[in-house]
Amino acid sequence: MKSRRLFFGFKLNKILTVEIRKFQNEYMTKNPQSADIKWVIDKNLHVTLLFLGETPENKIEEICRNTKKILFNANSFFLKPDLYCTFPHRKRRMIWLRFCPSEKFEKLFLKMCKLHLRPSENRKIIPHITLSRFKPNRIDSFEIAIENYDSFSFDKLNLYQSELKSDGAIYTVLQTFEFGNRI
Repeated sequence: MKSRRLFFGFKLNKILTVEIRKFQNEYMTKNPQSADIKWVIDKNLHVTLLFLGETPENKIEEICRNTKKILFNANSFFLKPDLYCTFPHRKRRMIWLRFCPSEKFEKLFLKMCKLHLRPSENRKIIPHITLSRFKPNRIDSFEIAIENYDSFSFDKLNLYQSELKSDGAIYTVLQTFEFGNRI
């Protein structure tokens, strides 16, 4: 049976994408030795809600139907950017834009986990955007607080297909779901 590599995520607005690119340019100017960092291209920037992984194609319709039911009664929400940082802490291999904790994001994540994952899977979520990837510990650990960004609203959730290629991933939106209760 054919399968697809799937995840749920939120597309970014242009304002946030521009701010991310400003950070990238400043970072590369101050750290020219980090030229081998692989930055995520604009169209692939997103906030991941839930990674499903390899999913049989015959399950996708059911996943979409159940997700519509959850979002029909869900509230859209805001996320406030908190800081730029390396991740994970011990074996750094990514740069993130991390958001402040959000109760609404967390509740949606838990509902989606309960619906789409095995009950034994106990996951935590840190709302973030992966900005770059690099070989482990190639750059120094850092956290740069963000003070001048507004909160950003999220009112549509996408189901993405991820195809891994030698030159990077290709993300394709398979379905877009709107929240029933919008801010």
